[in-house]
Amino acid sequence: MGLFSLTGNNSIDPIYEITSPVFDEITIHLSEEYHGGDQFKIVTRNNSEENRYIQSAKLNGEVLDKAWFYHKDFARGGLLEIVLGPEPNKSWGSRPEDAPYTSFEE
Repeated sequence: MGLFSLTGNNSIDPIYEITSPVFDEITIHLSEEYHGGDQFKIVTRNNSEENRYIQSAKLNGEVLDKAWFYHKDFARGGLLEIVLGPEPNKSWGSRPEDAPYTSFEE
């Protein structure tokens, strides 16, 4: 679906890494019992067999320079937009400070 949690959300502040989805659109219905939001929608632009590389992403209309975001943002619900292209965008999410991190309780 285009999201991956390296830690299985088993960290102090869990994150999701963004990967190339194989669909054009998906809606995840969130449980009010566990999440503040109603749904989280992922929309993929230019999705095709040739366009498998992420060019850019937005979360709730805000540009994402990093290839990840916090679980708490997912839980609020919203919209993740992913634009794909035929070649890697080597400037998106490639700075060392853009790398995902993990933080475990000690």
